[in-house]
Amino acid sequence: MWDLTASKSISIVEKGAGHPIQSVSMASDASIIAAGNNHGRIFIFEHRQDERKFKLLKEFVAHEAYLLKCILSKNNRSLVTTSSDQTAKIWKVGDDYKLDKVLAQHQRWVWDAAFSDDSNYLVTASSDQSAKLWELSNGNVIRNYVGHSNAVTCVALNDSST
Repeated sequence: MWDLTASKSISIVEKGAGHPIQSVSMASDASIIAAGNNHGRIFIFEHRQDERKFKLLKEFVAHEAYLLKCILSKNNRSLVTTSSDQTAKIWKVGDDYKLDKVLAQHQRWVWDAAFSDDSNYLVTASSDQSAKLWELSNGNVIRNYVGHSNAVTCVALNDSST
């Protein structure tokens, strides 16, 4: 991670040497950072403003297969991880980072995801040539976007009213 004020690099991951970080997400209030490596591990760091450091709060295995993305929701209450295991997993942000839901209707790798502005919906992108819109309250797919001739590897969502 780069400290732009000091113009220097800050090492935040001390464990997992040799396993590069695949994805990073920062909470909208900059209170925590989630980082995932390609071996399925998630590292949660707390931002210590007074010390200009990050403290490792939690480390856990999110997927047994290759982790592709980790993204914190806009309301900072959920974390989604995507994987080559064909799933997206929703984790409750908090002391225990408990697994809340496994979204498992894709047929191939799930590459990316994007939360809605209210954090109640999620769009996922997959190598199965589809994107899906999920209602997170029940874990159901409410819209399936098909017709792509290649893998869908990234998504973005803008559902704000402004």
